[in-house]
Amino acid sequence: MFPLGGSGLPGFPFQSPFPVPAPPPGAFQRNLRAYPVSFIDKPQLENGDKIILPPSALDALTQMQVSYPMLFQLESSAGRITHCGVMEFIAEEGFAYLPYWMMQNIAVSEGELIKIRNANLPKGTFVKLRPQSSEFLAISDPKAVLEARLRNFSCLTQGDTIAIHYLNRIYWIDILQVQPGDAISIIDADVNVEFAPPADMETQQASENNTATNTIPSNSHSTNMESGDNIKTNFVSDSKAKLEERRNAAIHAFRNARQGQRALQDSDSESSEEENTKSFVPFQGEGRSLRGTVSSKETTRSKENSSKEKTNNSTATSFVPFSGKGRTLRD
Repeated sequence: MFPLGGSGLPGFPFQSPFPVPAPPPGAFQRNLRAYPVSFIDKPQLENGDKIILPPSALDALTQMQVSYPMLFQLESSAGRITHCGVMEFIAEEGFAYLPYWMMQNIAVSEGELIKIRNANLPKGTFVKLRPQSSEFLAISDPKAVLEARLRNFSCLTQGDTIAIHYLNRIYWIDILQVQPGDAISIIDADVNVEFAPPADMETQQASENNTATNTIPSNSHSTNMESGDNIKTNFVSDSKAKLEERRNAAIHAFRNARQGQRALQDSDSESSEEENTKSFVPFQGEGRSLRGTVSSKETTRSKENSSKEKTNNSTATSFVPFSGKGRTLRD
């Protein structure tokens, strides 16, 4: 026989590693081995914070006349604490079955001992929640979904991260703050809910702010001149000024080249016009005036006409019709 915890139960070959103080009158305390609810084919309990305890726990609680609803405090060997409700008392003696996300919260592995106590929690009045992923806000009505899923919860503990199952996905919600106290009961309670920005969004904003801070030029410094004035040198502005100066110089050189090219084209056109003027001189005959001396062409024409007249005259003298001896047909 091996005792379990402070009171001990027969038939369990293990001893609690926790120092067990004497529980106050009316207090329930057990050291049980934790296993996921999936080990007893109850995966639906992953949607809430209900656990399954052995029947002996129900007998002890009944004798102690604890208040309802029954709420419990779970503490791991690492000192992590959370709170939960109970669904059934059907577990094997010495075992407790928990939702797996709750085991992750208190850093408990399968078969590890946990300390279970009954707890009296005040009804909550305020809770501040923060989704770990901004994808939760993409749901059509996240507040309605959260309200419906929280009906499966009995209590909330500040610092916990609960799992919300919706459309075959798991959304993790951080419990940032609860009032009053560090743990509250949400059964038949009117609780004001406040949402904080998602954790990944805050991380993204922080990284963007760090990037913006790192991109601020750190090469700016001040130097004191002989006149006593402080002149701040900004290398970024200096580089911009140099670029602007180079740009203006390039534009000026380009304009000068354009002007030189235009001047060269103008000089070429003027020289070609002069050559054309020299090659063609109107009225370049012997006679410079229409009223003065007749041009060479007219002289040539007059000579041709006079030669033709002489030829005609010679032809006329050589042939004289009816210039015979004056003979008749009768002679």
